[in-house]
Amino acid sequence: MNKEQEEQLKPLIKKRDALRHRMFLLILEIAFWFGIPAFGAFFLGNYVDDTRGTGNKYLLIFLVVAFVLSWVGVIWRTNTLTKKLTEAEKEVREARESNTQNI
Repeated sequence: MNKEQEEQLKPLIKKRDALRHRMFLLILEIAFWFGIPAFGAFFLGNYVDDTRGTGNKYLLIFLVVAFVLSWVGVIWRTNTLTKKLTEAEKEVREARESNTQNI
């Protein structure tokens, strides 16, 4: 590739790399998606069980609900970012193919 073609690819590669970085940050986000709801469900479930004298019934209910809602959130965020990354990869691939055809 010549220097002009490299310059044309730079914005696309930068966009792709930014999305890759965002995917890494998603790993940290997933920890929060699961950690915070589980933490809240644990304390809320214990509080309700202690006040009503129901053993661990509400604790288990709240933990299951927190787990399911966490997975829904994680799947939604992952799908959104995967679509963006796929589009960026496609743009880079098409730009490279058009540059090689122009040579």
